[in-house]
Formats: sequence, C-alpha cells, structure tokens
Amino acid sequence: MKLVVAWLAVIALAVITAGSCSVSHRSGDYACTGPSDCRDGRVCVDSFCVVPGTNPMVDASSRADAPGPQPDAAVCPPQCSSCNFGAKECKIDCAVKSCVGAQIVCPQGWNCDVLCSTPNSCRSSTPGTPAVVCTGTLSCNVTCSGDYSCRGVACGTGPCNVACEGLNSCSSVRCNNACSCDVACGNLASCSNVFCTSSQCYDGLTGGCSSQQAASCDTCP
Repeated sequence: MKLVVAWLAVIALAVITAGSCSVSHRSGDYACTGPSDCRDGRVCVDSFCVVPGTNPMVDASSRADAPGPQPDAAVCPPQCSSCNFGAKECKIDCAVKSCVGAQIVCPQGWNCDVLCSTPNSCRSSTPGTPAVVCTGTLSCNVTCSGDYSCRGVACGTGPCNVACEGLNSCSSVRCNNACSCDVACGNLASCSNVFCTSSQCYDGLTGGCSSQQAASCDTCP
C-alpha cells in the first residue's frame, strides 16, 4: 500500500512539473496587484501591466520597437513662393511675396520662373546692381507684366527668356553668356539698355534679343 502511494506521489509531481513548462512566464517587471503598480499608461490585467488594447498573454519584452521618427518633408528654397522638386522648378510670384526693394536671387541648380506682376516689382534701387539674378540656374524665365517692373535682370549660362509687357518695363536686361536669350519687348515696354549675347542676336524691330537671329544665338544642348 505504501509503495502504491509513493508511486502516485511521483506521478502527480511529474504531471505538475510538466504542466508548469507550458506556461508563458511574464517579466517580473510588469507584475501588478492593482492599477497603482503600473506606469507609462499601462493597466493591470490578470496581475500583469499591459498597454490598453494589447494581448496580456504576450510578454512586453517581446514586442517590436516602435518605428523611428520619419524624415522631415522637403522644403522649398526660401526665395521660392512655390516649387516642384521633381522638375527642380522654383516659382517666385511677386503677387504672393513682395519683390519691391529686394534683390531676387534664383536658387542655383534650379529652373527659375519669376513673375514680376506688381507695379515697381523686380527693380534695383542701386545702379549696376541687378534686381533679378539668374546666374547659376538651369534656366530662367522672367515675366515683367507690372508697370515699371524689371530694372536690372542678369541671365546665367542656361536659356533665358524675359517678357517685357508692363508699362515702361525692362530698363536694363543683360543676357551675359546665356546659351540662348530672348528678350521680347511689348508696345508699352521701355526695353532700354538691353544687352544681348552678341550684336548678331539683337532684334532691331523690337529693341530686344532673339535666339532665332543667327545660329550662334542658340547654343543650348
């Protein structure tokens, strides 16, 4: 009889030991007896601090780390009122941000589109100092539709187009070494002191410049 009782005790101990191996033990750092034992927004569920809405049977130490901070969104160059990063296009709209009394320097390596649409916009107050600087740009388009706009435009080496539409607009435009330079002078424009890339590119009919005047006036790739 004693031998039977001893064997039963051994079997019972083996069953208990085997059953304990199947239990998922939780980290003691998250054990709790009440809500006051939990921190960081956790709640006490089944004597264990867990994040609300998660499975309390999963040990907190097994959870994947939270994703790291996302990179900042791309920001336009400060002188641009809007831009297109894919096409590297910068628009400077004087109706959106003031272009009166301030030099406009287009960002290097971008295609620049300057809209001098308000009166007296894109004008330099200092003789010999350009109001619109396109040196270093891939291309430059300047629209001078505001009255008395565009006194001082300096092109870069890329294609440069200046449309002189406003009353007495374009009192000084320099094509410099642009691979092509077109200065279109409207009926109301001043178009004084316009310097083309060469005398061959001068448009005698309008007083502007044309890249179609001669083969040497358009050397853009």
